[in-house]
Amino acid sequence: MTTTPYKSGVIEVAENAYAFIQDNCATNAGFIVGDEGVIVIETT
Repeated sequence: MTTTPYKSGVIEVAENAYAFIQDNCATNAGFIVGDEGVIVIETT
């Protein structure tokens, strides 16, 4: 069985949109950068 390596940390998923990917490949947070500020997204 082979596995595909993945990056962890803050990853840009689209222009100005970022996700925080944890070491176990889970994510529950991100943020969007706009001209007037940053929107933070966090779920639990």
